[in-house]
Amino acid sequence: MCGIAGIIQPEGQPVNREELQQMIDRLHHRGPDASGVLQTGSVGFAHSRLSIVDLSGGLQPMQSSDGMLTVTFNGEIYNHIELRAQLKTKGYQFQTHSDTEVILYTDISHLG
Repeated sequence: MCGIAGIIQPEGQPVNREELQQMIDRLHHRGPDASGVLQTGSVGFAHSRLSIVDLSGGLQPMQSSDGMLTVTFNGEIYNHIELRAQLKTKGYQFQTHSDTEVILYTDISHLG
């Protein structure tokens, strides 16, 4: 099971990247394959990864190509291959083979 941590600061105060790194370092045992930290302004995410799909790619936190969306999650998207194929027909281009990247581009507005 991956380790996930985050900080949201009030009133636009910047997140301390070192604090995020310390938090995820403590969760290394949850995801020993890789770790990542993303800090942007008053929001920061950290992730220690246990690789299941796309062992070399799929590092998290992951951002969309335009930088508007960020995702970090624990789990597996079982139908990510089918979703990827649908998204490719709509013109999306993927940088990894990760199920995580599919989340960034999937339109969920049609779901209940």
